[in-house]
Amino acid sequence: MEKPTIEKMEQDLIQYFLDFTSFDESSSGYGLTLDHSLNDKKASIAATGFMFPALILAFEKQMITKQELRIRVLGTLKTLQNVNTYHGFFPHFIDITTGDRNGHCEYSTIDTTLMCFGLLAIDQYMNDD
Repeated sequence: MEKPTIEKMEQDLIQYFLDFTSFDESSSGYGLTLDHSLNDKKASIAATGFMFPALILAFEKQMITKQELRIRVLGTLKTLQNVNTYHGFFPHFIDITTGDRNGHCEYSTIDTTLMCFGLLAIDQYMNDD
């Protein structure tokens, strides 16, 4: 079996986030990323946080335009403003179509932190422009 190259792994990573993030502008879950590819509705706030650096890579690899990058980031930020939080913490899982907390999942410190790291990365990248 042939070992995957760094370039192939990077391409697959970027493609996952492009394919499994809701970029449907009519969706209340715009910008939310599925927890895994086998699930059709459950987004993860941590996966959504990881999506931001993936968008940076997608732009750098010319897979999306600067305008697409901006639209996706701003749309996701609007969605995140509407997600119910508890003392500033996001729920671990969010329904990708409604943007609502999925079931009775926990409000997660680590997942919220991962989201914040993604936000910091995209903020730094966009402000260095």
